[in-house]
Amino acid sequence: MLFFDTFVNRPTMYIPQLCPILSPFFADPSILLKSSYIIPNYLRAMKCATQILMSINRISCVISPISYDSIWKKYLKLSIIITIVSPTLVTWNLFLSRVYIFPLFGGFSFTYLRYIQWASLSQFQFIFISLAIIITIISTIITLVYLIMLPMRLKSAERTLCFANLTISMAFVIVAGFQSFFAFFPLFHQDTLYFLQFFGYDFLNLSSPIVIIVINPQLREHIFKKQNVIRDSVIVRVSDTHHSVV
Repeated sequence: MLFFDTFVNRPTMYIPQLCPILSPFFADPSILLKSSYIIPNYLRAMKCATQILMSINRISCVISPISYDSIWKKYLKLSIIITIVSPTLVTWNLFLSRVYIFPLFGGFSFTYLRYIQWASLSQFQFIFISLAIIITIISTIITLVYLIMLPMRLKSAERTLCFANLTISMAFVIVAGFQSFFAFFPLFHQDTLYFLQFFGYDFLNLSSPIVIIVINPQLREHIFKKQNVIRDSVIVRVSDTHHSVV
């Protein structure tokens, strides 16, 4: 998703100088044109599928910690298949529809003309995102209840879980909000919504790395204090060498 946004969607939309160079490659119906629209939307749906499975994984870890490993060894391949196949429930109509480019913000972007009229991409995305939000919230509540019921409460784990799921759920809610406008309120200014929805997906893409960095002090120290660590290790080596010579 980040690759397509960085090297395809954003440059073609916001850099007008690239428009006369790149637009001929997308002017006629082609595999390149259709892939440039299908793949990002497929990956967006896959993001929801992975979030759903990770939420289920988290519940099983708390509810059944003893058999957790054996359960996921048994169902790992099935989970991978579900992750790969389930996004086609969102994008199947795109394979049948005509994809074309349209002018936007000095450049161009991609859209489609539905082959099957009732099969709306925005509605499918909204359903998928809403399902991910609901399952995430339910899994968080169940997991917190089990953590609180433990004889020795793990308050740090509870805080970490709340922060992680609150951040990710907020990102999904923002994205679902934009998709709901596209799906159910077509009279709104589409260009502005199209522009803003990318920021929602940016937040969604970056929410997991942000959570990992915030809740992991070792990783945070490695990222932001790497220079200090290197400098301190150099000083130690020099000092040890000096003492050995003396």
